[in-house]
Amino acid sequence: MKKIIITICLVVGSISFSKAQGNLQFNKAKFIELAGYPIMNGHWIQWPVDSAIIAVPTNKVWKIENIALSSIDTSWGGQLIASGSCYAFLLLNSVMVVGTANSQAIWLPAGTYKFKLMSLEKTYMAKALISAIEYNIVP
Repeated sequence: MKKIIITICLVVGSISFSKAQGNLQFNKAKFIELAGYPIMNGHWIQWPVDSAIIAVPTNKVWKIENIALSSIDTSWGGQLIASGSCYAFLLLNSVMVVGTANSQAIWLPAGTYKFKLMSLEKTYMAKALISAIEYNIVP
């Protein structure tokens, strides 16, 4: 009798556990590219160099997998600046996000978000490449 009760509990527990894991369903991959040159306003750089408003629809969630930032020196014929000395940075709703492949993923629930690409050097073109996965939330 004990074996039957234990077996029933294990079966019911494993079924409910497996259902709890299936609430995200892959929908599509997203790719956002931002690029631009700083605009000089007198001696000051006017920010941002580029921006994008992202709307994550209802019943969906985005997982930002990677953010790659780069600076390109246009005064030397388009030479890429070393990633350690990048003069570009990215804001997500006024919060700076780190652009490395080793950073933690960023989850964005349904809502509106604004990316702003900033550059610190007037002769450098700033570039940001953002890759994300969109999931459907399945009840």
